[in-house]
Amino acid sequence: MEPKIKEKSRKTVASGRFLKIGETVYTKDGQEFTWEFIERSTKSGEIDSVLAIPFLKTADGQVKLVMIGVYRPPVGKFSLEFPSGLMEANEDPVDCVLRELKEETGYVGERDSINSDVPIVHTTPWKSTECGKAYRVMIDGSRPENINPKQSLEADEAIRVHLLNVENAEEEIKRLISANDYVVISFIYGIIEGIAFAKK
Repeated sequence: MEPKIKEKSRKTVASGRFLKIGETVYTKDGQEFTWEFIERSTKSGEIDSVLAIPFLKTADGQVKLVMIGVYRPPVGKFSLEFPSGLMEANEDPVDCVLRELKEETGYVGERDSINSDVPIVHTTPWKSTECGKAYRVMIDGSRPENINPKQSLEADEAIRVHLLNVENAEEEIKRLISANDYVVISFIYGIIEGIAFAKK
């Protein structure tokens, strides 16, 4: 039988520059429970953030997967990720993903390569309300601005850019993780396993 779940209350118990800690009280089949969660202080619209899955087509026709190594203070290490960032007030998500790609990698993406009709995805719904959209972005490596790309990082950001061969992305991701002692986000590991399974 489907359980009967009803939310009774929701409140913020602490707030910082980027994050808030919330608490929700709900009942399941009449029994009351309390759950703590995190949400973005910066959210101003439907979604919190965007993520780019960028592919660089080089002048000689090769296709490279673009990934970044980002220093993440909570774990005190660099993390292997895709370019991403928070939405600004009234910003269009496609504008945001192109902006974040340029800031974090230096590459200018092709707007007409982006399918804007993508679903909202939740990052860690067991602990956070954070949600966003993920876009595949093509980069024309023959464009002058993409030959020697220059990042535009914030003062507190440290980001390394990696270009991976699509044909053996699984092995290259594993090599990057090992060589750089990278923290691995769970969905990146999911990609590795998915590629491995597809090859069987």
